Amino acid sequence: MKPILFNANEKTFTTYGLGEIDAISAVVTRERNGNYSLYMEYPINGEMASIFEKEMKVKADAGVRTKNQTFEISRIIKDTSSRKIKIHAKHISHKTEHLAVKVNAKVNGDATAALVAWKNNLIGDFQFDVWSDITTVNSTQWNVQNIQNARLALGGASGSILDVWGGEYEFDNTTIKLHKELGRKTPTVLEYGRNILSAEADIDIESTYTAIYPYTIYTTQESNEEKIITLPELIIEGAFANNFANKRILTVDFSTSFKENETPTEEKLRKLAQRYVKNNRIGEPKIKTKISYIDLSTTLDYADMKIMEEVELCDRLPIYYPTIGITSDNAKVNTIEYDVLLERNISVEIGSVGTSLRSAIADDVATRLNQIENSVKKQSQAELPPYLINGKGNRIWFSTPDPNMEHKVDDIWFEQNGKYTRMKRWNGEMWEVLIDTETFELELAKKFKQVEDHLKTTEAEIEKIHARNEEELEKFREELKSLDLSEEKIEAITKKINLELLDFDALKSQIESVRESSRVNAEMIGNDGKPRYSKNILIGEVDRKLLFTDDHITIEANDGGFKKGQTYTISFEALCELLAKAKVNFNFGREAVRGVTITLTPSSSKLTTVQTGSKTVDVLPGDYTVLMTSGWYKRYSQEVRIEKDTTIDILTEYREIAEGNRTMAYQGEWSENPELILDGGVS
Repeated sequence: MKPILFNANEKTFTTYGLGEIDAISAVVTRERNGNYSLYMEYPINGEMASIFEKEMKVKADAGVRTKNQTFEISRIIKDTSSRKIKIHAKHISHKTEHLAVKVNAKVNGDATAALVAWKNNLIGDFQFDVWSDITTVNSTQWNVQNIQNARLALGGASGSILDVWGGEYEFDNTTIKLHKELGRKTPTVLEYGRNILSAEADIDIESTYTAIYPYTIYTTQESNEEKIITLPELIIEGAFANNFANKRILTVDFSTSFKENETPTEEKLRKLAQRYVKNNRIGEPKIKTKISYIDLSTTLDYADMKIMEEVELCDRLPIYYPTIGITSDNAKVNTIEYDVLLERNISVEIGSVGTSLRSAIADDVATRLNQIENSVKKQSQAELPPYLINGKGNRIWFSTPDPNMEHKVDDIWFEQNGKYTRMKRWNGEMWEVLIDTETFELELAKKFKQVEDHLKTTEAEIEKIHARNEEELEKFREELKSLDLSEEKIEAITKKINLELLDFDALKSQIESVRESSRVNAEMIGNDGKPRYSKNILIGEVDRKLLFTDDHITIEANDGGFKKGQTYTISFEALCELLAKAKVNFNFGREAVRGVTITLTPSSSKLTTVQTGSKTVDVLPGDYTVLMTSGWYKRYSQEVRIEKDTTIDILTEYREIAEGNRTMAYQGEWSENPELILDGGVS
């Protein structure tokens, strides 16, 4: 997806704004508990070069499962030496850095209550929606000395929501969600020799402490004197203290954690210190490992397993790189870089978890609605918000949606229409009606009437069929009697007739039963003017196999075939079997080959073209044209049929003149009688 540019005051994002940005590169960087930014490079002589301004909005995807996010341009650098415009933009959630919260606002309850209190205490002209699945009850107070802006109240400072309730933040445009855990346990593996391009491990203990020295200062009510409370043991050590040769002690003031006029106690100070040590993982070295890798979810070879190879921020996955001592079966993705133009990940970073902002996943809408209901249970009906937020970040509107607000695909609006309700869904452009209880009841009544009329007509037809069957059978019996046959013989002959006469009483009983569920399941087949009931009139085998290369399957009816104007019921069930791929090995007749590209073009339009540079590839069975191209070797092609695992011989003859394209590396030395001529062109 190309990024799309909008004016600074855009609110709804329902158009293409000022147009798509033909950027040279565009990369989104997301940090677990931190930065969320977009960096783009644009030609200095491009059509939009003179348009870019600070605070303009940019719409771009931010990850394999994080789409259509809003960024605000914060910095523009015009570099004439590289002839590029370098554009830095921050995610719209960073607007919280420019908002304030009311001084000394107090919060008590679960995480949802804390976020609602944060939202209600914002000072500024920008609003956010909030949600959480953390039900732990706690309390805090936002002191102006620690909380200078609204983002610090979310996380990154003592007494923040993250500091007290924990969890991980997810920013979805203007919706802020605090989860217990954002990522999934992904099936993919980052492994040296499979998809890892490079890795860099960074171990830092410069700012690591092994213990804290907690204290609090308070003023006595009797003498109005300041006193300092510390612990008898002085310090509280972290779980990793024994990993260091010497203690590293951090002094922490917990004065703001006590209420006004509250006399601090050693017991409460100790509990506060222990929680601080646990939440901030005191003593754990900061170990960061940045891994550049090939995002296999975007390759043709892994198209069938795309979702298994996808990696997102905060996912947990196995990493195996023994050369630098990295082996983990549950590494957490703390930072991820995403190529917006190529729609794939560039690199991930695993390691220490910071103390700022985090994120998580949950999908139980009912649970979320109950939590929101509990958080506002003291409000009256008139004070309820115009909409609620579900676990996927969609708004559920109960009043007319704000036309000046950006809506998200799959937002729901319950519109009241007198005593009826319309359920509408935002499809990206407009509110489309899903259910209208007024028309739904009318349509339902209409359908029931149609079924009742059909049942009455069917009963009348069955009565006629039954009467005619009795008449036909009686005539047939009289004809048999004229042949001087006994009653026993006549009975035996009628039993051998290859038809089943309708049992009127049984069928009538069945229809009465079907009436209750408004369904009819009777099958009437016409044949030479005589009504009969037939279970199957199909010619040939019932079980058929339809290959994926077949366009259709032919069926024929017995008794003269299908009749024009007649109605038939054809019922079937299908079992789909996955077509197994064949492994193709390429034999080049050499131990090593340079710069070879193999293209397998299928003769069938139902198969896809496969291109590879390796010696093996998996393809579906079929007829292919195999083409080998290279800057070193002559072009070679052949027609092959691939039915199972096979080896294809590829003829590799050197070109008289090798072709360079600035992407291949050649190494050699000058010779008066060269074996190869390198045409390097003009730089």
